Amino acid sequence: MAAMCLLIKDENEKLPEWLAYHYLKLPLQYLVVRVDSESTTSPKYILDKFRNETGMDIVLWNDAHFRLEIDTSTVDPIQQHRIRQRRFFSECMKHQKARGRKWLIMIDTDEYIANNVYGGHEPVLSDNQTLLDYINRKENEISTSTAIDNTNTSFIQGGCHLMSRLTFSAVDEKDASLLHRKLPGRQFKPMMFNTLRFFRHASPNAGKDNAREDARRTRAKFNKKGLLDYGKPIYHMQGWLNEFVDRRGLSQSQDLLRDVGVIKVGKQKIRESPYYPRISDFEKLDENIPVEKRYFGVNGEILPTNA
Repeated sequence: MAAMCLLIKDENEKLPEWLAYHYLKLPLQYLVVRVDSESTTSPKYILDKFRNETGMDIVLWNDAHFRLEIDTSTVDPIQQHRIRQRRFFSECMKHQKARGRKWLIMIDTDEYIANNVYGGHEPVLSDNQTLLDYINRKENEISTSTAIDNTNTSFIQGGCHLMSRLTFSAVDEKDASLLHRKLPGRQFKPMMFNTLRFFRHASPNAGKDNAREDARRTRAKFNKKGLLDYGKPIYHMQGWLNEFVDRRGLSQSQDLLRDVGVIKVGKQKIRESPYYPRISDFEKLDENIPVEKRYFGVNGEILPTNA
């Protein structure tokens, strides 16, 4: 089963779809979520629902869980985010490794791991094959091969794989027959789902258009990247919802995906709430444990590892 580390900030409208999709397609089983302290909404009720109904192992952290305290009066917001990001990913990787997770994925809620229908870059999955199926097959090929060819083992040879990236645009599909063609019924509204409404994208060979550049930063960048249309829409991701309903049943699927596309904004940052955990709520940091061997349990306790 796959493990993930996820940073989230007021993205509850994306989270159920992202969880359901990767639960099915990876399959995702182990997840650590860190809520940005600037958030005004908490994903806890969504995560609790997925944990209870699917059996996923989901842990929810905030800054206090990994002993992070930043002087916001002297550090600018961008640096605050980068400090939190580095610390979280470091502690999350230790957390997952200490529990024997073999493969760890780090993506955002607007990113989906999908089959590379264009080919040329791995992974290229066969029908109904999950990413973990593919990785296990590649590992078996290496372990049983007497002459390892670098061209067919590069996917996992280095212990880390950077997947090719394809940027999708904010151009909605207008053809109602295409929007509904693979849905399990009219109970689900495709315009509420990112994977069911956006099919236009950049050219797979356009390096700059697929680069890690956020189209939301400026209007100029959005007009350049957010409205891309390569002319060859990709519809192959549509089928996941039908598969999910087959797996979990219609009633449970509706319950799990009830909040998809529903944007909610809170009135107060969660870190300003009296219920937000503080470092003082946990045991004092044990300085005898070297930094490189620390990670923190789900209740903030310090647990030494062999990492």
